Amino acid sequence: DTKLFDVKLADLPAWIARREKTPSAFYNEFMRNIWRVHHKWYSGPVYNNTIKTIFRFIFAYSFLNWLVKSHRYLAVQKTMYHW
Repeated sequence: DTKLFDVKLADLPAWIARREKTPSAFYNEFMRNIWRVHHKWYSGPVYNNTIKTIFRFIFAYSFLNWLVKSHRYLAVQKTMYHW
């Protein structure tokens, strides 16, 4: 069967009529797209690009530090005068 982007505008109603319209078909299509995005962006060698890997570690380190130290700033945010 042809892909949606390859269907001509005149053939669109016939293409839609050939689709299965059950809840399981919608679920299968959703999961197929989830896996397509996963394989395109997240699978494969994660450490193939050195710069990307360095920035991932920097981001993870910064986020974890912020998460650990965020409780220190809650008391400061609730005070009327910060100094």
